[in-house]
Amino acid sequence: GTADTTSAQNATITFWPSTAYTGKQLYAYVWGTGNTAYDGHFVPLSIGSADSVTLSNLSTSSMGIIITTTNDWSTAQKLNA
Repeated sequence: GTADTTSAQNATITFWPSTAYTGKQLYAYVWGTGNTAYDGHFVPLSIGSADSVTLSNLSTSSMGIIITTTNDWSTAQKLNA
């Protein structure tokens, strides 16, 4: 079938970091969300038993996500693709 992209939708990103990153600030770099507040930005992840962030008012059902250790590409380590 096809995705309904006519209505806003939310997405929650949850990432379980290795113990090497426990307690450290991580970021989700996202694109293709249909929301300019997120596209091309590093979105901070909250620190807890798992790191998560909810993106709201998305107008697309397909987006890209990269988890990074900083919000600066010159120093960021990519943790997943």
